[in-house]
Amino acid sequence: MIKTYEDKIVPVYGPIDATGATVTSDIVSLKNYDHVTFIVEIGLCSATAATSTNLALKKGENVTTCATAMGKAVSFRYFINTTAQSGDTLSALTAFPIAGISIGHGNTYDFVGTGNALFVIEVDAADLEPTVANPYDTVRIGCIFAGQATLVSILAILSRGRYKSASMPTAITN
Repeated sequence: MIKTYEDKIVPVYGPIDATGATVTSDIVSLKNYDHVTFIVEIGLCSATAATSTNLALKKGENVTTCATAMGKAVSFRYFINTTAQSGDTLSALTAFPIAGISIGHGNTYDFVGTGNALFVIEVDAADLEPTVANPYDTVRIGCIFAGQATLVSILAILSRGRYKSASMPTAITN
């Protein structure tokens, strides 16, 4: 099996220094795919940062607008690599709340000053809850790192494509 014949792999953000930045990925279209897996890698969070951030998903009807809150929770796994914990085992599948997850110093997922984090977020096209009136087929991920020294990279892997070939259809433009 050749992975790129089965799945579309798209770098949708970074890797860049996101210190004090609002991180917003490219808008990903699920028009030709049934599933997207976002892989968010966050590293080098400053130990002195006391601010938090919220990692959240938005949905939309086209590739230029994607600002509607998700209507249902999706699934995600995470891996936090700290000085006390290492390895390559992801957590159990967990519900990614509609409002997003709280990461940063003193929050639910606190890896500030101790290491790196990897979040794997699974979104099915059906999770966007499309209707005739609102045919949602796009999704993006975003967060804010206020004052934290942070490196961020986001990768999208689209799967269950409608058309499988050596050249999978684009997912970031219509």
